[in-house]
Amino acid sequence: MGAESNNRITLFAFEWINPRLGKVIQEVRMKGTTGFRGGSDEYDNEWGPVIESNAVILKAISMVQKRT
Repeated sequence: MGAESNNRITLFAFEWINPRLGKVIQEVRMKGTTGFRGGSDEYDNEWGPVIESNAVILKAISMVQKRT
């Protein structure tokens, strides 16, 4: 996302199944990483530079019923 190349961010969506059947999820803990190796600015499946620090932003969270 982002119109200018120096202001772009990447968003990811994750879906997981609650491993504790019958227990309600009360919190989600997220942690940024350090030393993560990013992708190439050319989008050519090559490795990019090491990112010194990486923040995590929780944009939204939702619950869906189990699929049949």
